Amino acid sequence: MLIKSSAKTAEIDCSWRNQFELSQKPYNGYYYDSQFWKRFSEHTAVYLFQSDAFTLLSCPENLWHKIKHFQPSELERKLNNLQLFCEYDDVDYHLFNDNTFNKDADVFTLNIESNNELLDVFLRSNSAEVFEKADFELDSHFFYGILEEGKLVAALASYCYEGKEPFESLSLLVSPKAREKGYGKRLLSHLVAEVKTRDRKVRYRVNIENTPSIKLCESLGFEAYNRLRVFTQDE
Repeated sequence: MLIKSSAKTAEIDCSWRNQFELSQKPYNGYYYDSQFWKRFSEHTAVYLFQSDAFTLLSCPENLWHKIKHFQPSELERKLNNLQLFCEYDDVDYHLFNDNTFNKDADVFTLNIESNNELLDVFLRSNSAEVFEKADFELDSHFFYGILEEGKLVAALASYCYEGKEPFESLSLLVSPKAREKGYGKRLLSHLVAEVKTRDRKVRYRVNIENTPSIKLCESLGFEAYNRLRVFTQDE
């Protein structure tokens, strides 16, 4: 286990606190935000953020008064009883030592306009299910790729909410035929080095059941820092 630097953890916590309209004092261990949940559903939803530093609940105010007395250990079961079920369950991984990463000469910067045909062939070679699972965003700010016999076989997209947080989030997609070759690890390592030149840091958000992605980021020293869950009404 790597030792998390106090400066980095403070930076992460500050970034999250700035996104929430936190109540002045926590109740029963929860901070409360009355608006953030609306980003995920037009109907009733519960957004649950948990880290070692603090726990936040965001939901409609009438629901807050019903659930604020529940202990964190029983919250999911109680929400299920209210017909609210977990729709998203993600974990943010952060790197607390990025001094050993260098740019990869075989990784190139993709231009979404000039490399449009290359990217289009790559995306069409992956199933809709794979594309959706990777959450590959074409409206990202930066793209990187690896070629194999002139064809794009692995790509990484990263984006940052400028002025809101100092982190770049990413999505990674490797063609099925090109897996088990270390391309994902090389792309992620390259991104860490690239992001340092932009005076930012990498945040890798993965679904809690996405074992391959979790193994990938942990192999490079990333550590789980916070968990984010969204509960919505069962349709």
